[in-house]
This record gives sequence, structure tokens and C-alpha cells, in this order.
Amino acid sequence: MFDGVTCKVSNRHILLLARERSIAENCEDEDVSPRVGLIFSKKNVRLAVQRNRLKRLVRESFRLHQHNFETLDIVVLSRPGISELDNQTVTKQLEKLWQRLNKRAIENKSNNNSEHKRP
Repeated sequence: MFDGVTCKVSNRHILLLARERSIAENCEDEDVSPRVGLIFSKKNVRLAVQRNRLKRLVRESFRLHQHNFETLDIVVLSRPGISELDNQTVTKQLEKLWQRLNKRAIENKSNNNSEHKRP
């Protein structure tokens, strides 16, 4: 997943990596909806209860915003200090990151399409 990252957005506590799923991968999968992967390491979030809380928040936020993404594979990585944030703050940060990621994905897609059309 870390190979071929096309979009990367982050803030102090969260890093989002994304890449466009290729046509070959879409043929294998009938479902072309976006996918999310979660990496919350014990190094950054000590307690399992906190890791599970954060993963639950990310999954719910992604579920509410996935209609904005076409065929992206997204990985969410935690950074130190995220476990001190409350649910509302994490949700607001994710909201901003999803919007920035969507904007970057659209820009990358339009740049790639214009490059392919040039002779």
C-alpha cells in the first residue's frame, strides 16, 4: 500500500495516505467503493481501549464521507498525542482531512488525465 501513494494529507495527529485503485484491481473486485486501512500502533496509542476508540471514530467518519471518494485505497496512520484528544476533536480533524484528501485526489486525477491526453 505504501508504494504508489498518489495523495498524502496530514496534521499533527493523523496521516492519510491514498492511492487510486488500478483498473486491473477493479476487475477482480466487483465492489469499486473506496477502502480504508487503519494503523494505530501501540507506540503512539498505548492503551487498547484508546486504539479501539480511535479506530471506531475513523471507521464511522469514513463511512459518512466515503461517497466523496471514487476508487481510493486509504490508509490512516496515527501519530503521537492523538490519544489525548477527545472524540469531538478527532472527528473535526478527520472531517478536514477527508476534505483535503478529496480535493487532492481530484487534482491528481485531473493532472493525470491531462498528461495522458498530450501527444
